[in-house]
Amino acid sequence: MIHLIQNIQFENKASKFQYKLSKDLKKVKNDDRLTVKADKTTKYYKMDRDKYNSLVHDNVTKTYRKSDRNEVNSINKEAKHIAEIINLSGRVEQLAEREVFINLKDHKPNFLNRPVCRLISPTKSELGHVSNRDYFMVG
Repeated sequence: MIHLIQNIQFENKASKFQYKLSKDLKKVKNDDRLTVKADKTTKYYKMDRDKYNSLVHDNVTKTYRKSDRNEVNSINKEAKHIAEIINLSGRVEQLAEREVFINLKDHKPNFLNRPVCRLISPTKSELGHVSNRDYFMVG
C-alpha cells in the first residue's frame, strides 16, 4: 500500500476553457493600453493611457472647479454635525476620496472621431442617502 502511495503522479490537465482563459489573462496583463467600459452597451474599448487621462481631465475640468483641503474639511465637519443631530454619528463615515473614471458613450454619433464620455465620481457623502429619506428636516 505504501508503494502505491509513493508512486502517485499528478498531471496538470486543463480544459480548453482554462487554457484560453489563462492565455487571455496574460494578454490583458501584458497590454499597455487601458480597458474602458462603454456607457449603455456591454462593450469594452482599449485606449492609451494618455488619451484616457486627457478625456478624464477634460471631463473633470468641464464639470468641477479646483478647491483646497479646507473645503473638504468643512464638508466633513458639516456632515458630522448633521449626523450627530440625527443620532447617526457612529454609523456615518467621512467623505471618501476616490478617483473619478469615465465610461465611453459609444452610442453617440461620430464616436470614433470625437469620443464623448460620462464622468463617474464615486466620491459621495453618505448623508445623501439620509437626506433622500424623511429622517432630517431642515428648518
